[in-house]
Amino acid sequence: MTRAGRSLAVLAEAMGVLAALPARAGGDAEKGRRVAERVCARCHVVGESNRYGGIDSTPSFFTMAAKPQSYERRLAAFRSRPPHRGQKLKVTDAEVEDLIVYVRTLRRRAKD
Repeated sequence: MTRAGRSLAVLAEAMGVLAALPARAGGDAEKGRRVAERVCARCHVVGESNRYGGIDSTPSFFTMAAKPQSYERRLAAFRSRPPHRGQKLKVTDAEVEDLIVYVRTLRRRAKD
């Protein structure tokens, strides 16, 4: 692929991620925590409620918080490009935004 072709591919992917972002502004960290516990805790450590749970091969929400550039993009694209093949995870756009805000609170706590 040419350099111009790669640039267009990166631009197209970025536009897809932006299009996948939830339309509403803000988000609710407490709601995000509850969504994480309901939907994600089976495989991921999501916080204090299951600090020693999860599956070893999955990143914890604390790991996601430490790498916000990559994980916020992945979470934002969650509904348009689900990262969990074969699983039917019921998450709305608003809940995805709440998850992003929740992960951001973990990052702030880690810095304190």
